[in-house]
Amino acid sequence: MKDNFLVYNNCLISPKEFINSVLSLELEEQLPTCELEESSDFYYINVDSFYDSKHILEISYKNHFLILKIMFNNNSKEFLFQRIFYLSKVDVSNILLHDNKSSLKLIIPKAV
Repeated sequence: MKDNFLVYNNCLISPKEFINSVLSLELEEQLPTCELEESSDFYYINVDSFYDSKHILEISYKNHFLILKIMFNNNSKEFLFQRIFYLSKVDVSNILLHDNKSSLKLIIPKAV
């Protein structure tokens, strides 16, 4: 038996269609990505593919862990993405958030 179709998202598609559907995501359908940078006074967390109109960011800090949760901005509050960072001695009350089109930058001061 020779199969020329793949099952993807509950439908049969050809291998070429499968590859195109996976690789050609719209920018707003991409999952967010996080990147952490550190300086002597601050932590910087860059979140790419974050859209204010589609996403909600929730930040919490417990036992030296900074938790970022990104959810869809709809009534179901569907969970999309979570990252946990171990950051000791952080001044949580003074976190700055800089929003720029499809990205966010969190500026987190270190506590002395």
